[in-house]
Amino acid sequence: MKKNTISILIVTLVTINAIGLLLKYFKLDTYFILLGFRFQLSLVLPIFFIFRKSSKDFVINIFRSPSYKGNLFFIYVLVIPLLLLIAILFVLNKIAPGDPDYFYEFGISSIIDFPVYMIWNSIQLILLYLFLFYIASKVKLKFIIVSLMVILLFAYEAIPFKSERLDFTYLVSLFLLAVIAGLIVKYYQNIYWIVIFTFSILWLNFLLFGSNSRIMVNLIFASQYSSWDGFLSIGNGIRSYILPAHLMLINICILINLLMGQSEALIEADS
Repeated sequence: MKKNTISILIVTLVTINAIGLLLKYFKLDTYFILLGFRFQLSLVLPIFFIFRKSSKDFVINIFRSPSYKGNLFFIYVLVIPLLLLIAILFVLNKIAPGDPDYFYEFGISSIIDFPVYMIWNSIQLILLYLFLFYIASKVKLKFIIVSLMVILLFAYEAIPFKSERLDFTYLVSLFLLAVIAGLIVKYYQNIYWIVIFTFSILWLNFLLFGSNSRIMVNLIFASQYSSWDGFLSIGNGIRSYILPAHLMLINICILINLLMGQSEALIEADS
C-alpha cells in the first residue's frame, strides 16, 4: 500500500470517528434522511476522501462490468442460514409466532415496501462498497484490510458515554459483518448483488426477530418508529444473540461456498 493511500485512510478514519464521537456526545443522530434517502456517517463520507477525477473510470467499470459468476450463492446464503437459525430455535423451544404492535402498519407494510426501502438505502450502501472496492484495489491483503476498515469506520459506535455500557453483542455483530464485507469484496465482484445482499441480511433479521435499536429501525424501515417486536417471538435472554448467530451462520455458508468453488477448480485442473 502506498504511503499516500495510508495517509488518506488514516485521515478518513480519524475524521469520521471524531465526528461520530461528537455527535454521540451531544446525543445527536449519526444519520439523516433526505427525500426518503438514508445517509449514515460511516457509510457515506468515506468515498469523498478518496474519490478523484482519476477514479471515474474505476467507478464506471464497477457498474458497467459486474461479474455474474457464482452470484446465485447470494440467494441461498440469504435463505439457508435464516432457515437453519429458525430451525435451531424451534428445536430449542425458543421461538413462536409473535403478536407485535403495529403488525399491519409496520410489519406487513414493510414486506410490501421492501423495494422502496431497498432503493432508499441503496445509495449509502453503494457509496460504502465503492470505497471498499477502491481500497481493495490498492492492497494485497484485501480481505484483512477491507474487514479492518469496516470495523474502524464504525468504531465510535462502540464507545460508551456516561451511563452507557460497552455493548459486546454490537462488537461481535460488527466484527461478523466486517468479515462478510471482506469476503464478498475479495471474492465477488457484482456491486448490485452485494448491495441487495447486505441490505437484505439486516432487513430479514430485524423484520422477523425485531430490534430495539431506534437507529436501525429508522435507517432500514421507517423514521416514525423507534422499535419493532418482530414477527417471531424469541425466548427471554437470547434476543441480543440472534443477530450475531445469524451473521455467524452466513459467514459459515460463504466459507463453505468458497471452499466448494476451490475444490471444483482443483478437480477441473486435475482433469
